[in-house]
Amino acid sequence: MSYKFIIFIVSSIILMAGCQIEEAGTTEDELYERILELEQVVEQQSNMIEELRKPENDRRINTDIDSIVDEFSKDELIKTIERQKKSIEVLRQQLEFPSTFYPSTSMLDIIEQQQWLGELNNADWDTIRISRFDGDHEQVTIDDPILIKAADLFYLEVFDSASYPSGYQTDIVGYTYEFAKGNEIYKVRVVDRGVLKAGEPARYFRVDVNAHLIGNAFMPKPHYIQHNGLIAKMAASGAMKRGNQYAMYNAFRIQSAAYIPKEKLLTNKPSDLGEKIESLTFYYYGQELHMDAYQDYVHLHGAGEEEWYSLPYEVLSFTLNAG
Repeated sequence: MSYKFIIFIVSSIILMAGCQIEEAGTTEDELYERILELEQVVEQQSNMIEELRKPENDRRINTDIDSIVDEFSKDELIKTIERQKKSIEVLRQQLEFPSTFYPSTSMLDIIEQQQWLGELNNADWDTIRISRFDGDHEQVTIDDPILIKAADLFYLEVFDSASYPSGYQTDIVGYTYEFAKGNEIYKVRVVDRGVLKAGEPARYFRVDVNAHLIGNAFMPKPHYIQHNGLIAKMAASGAMKRGNQYAMYNAFRIQSAAYIPKEKLLTNKPSDLGEKIESLTFYYYGQELHMDAYQDYVHLHGAGEEEWYSLPYEVLSFTLNAG
């Protein structure tokens, strides 16, 4: 393969990445055809550039490839490929649930008209502001980059523009999230478990079922919710942060990490702890609860409570690193 031909291919791939994604057809055959087309483009874009960057290739070629990618913006190329991957998922959803898509509009139309809806998971937000209703004097603002990055629960799936027939009948607290970047502020509302109300005009989107946990983590606790003891509060937390590595809003993973048998409770602090190996922070309705792990013990503390447990670190490590 000649040097000029390689550079031509890379340039073509990047140019294709910038092409606007056209609206899918309304028939199944057209949808399948569009999915295959997008999958081929994404595969070609990703694989060819990765192949040409291998160390065994000519250094001059790699340098020029990098300069071409820089010219078209590496970040933009990555975002474009991700948008195309999301478009594939949207088209698959349209095939699976055709009745939820109105003939006059589609998910691709909505995201094309209001691009921020498609960027909720990708944007590097400065802050996320949380409230339960307009004018909520107890609203909270998150500015911790680790907690913000973990809030990737808003990949929009099938939508419905109709209102709830009898209002919201849900088992969760509804929260409004305001995503801010510079002077731009975008508002969405979690109205039901895994249901988001967003956009103008407002529509309902299916999102991650854990989306309401961001509010549970940081907003004050409703009076009717009661959890007794540190373990119960940790298991009911909306968020968990592992040191300064990462955070998560995932009920199953949080409950798993907080599972400590009560029979392991110690009456006194151990005398020979050794070094602290792991530190977890649980966010329970505005309270920070801490779990510090040692080789043979676990220390729970926060909200004026403290407990020590006899528990090998291997048990907690298995839970944190599983899956």
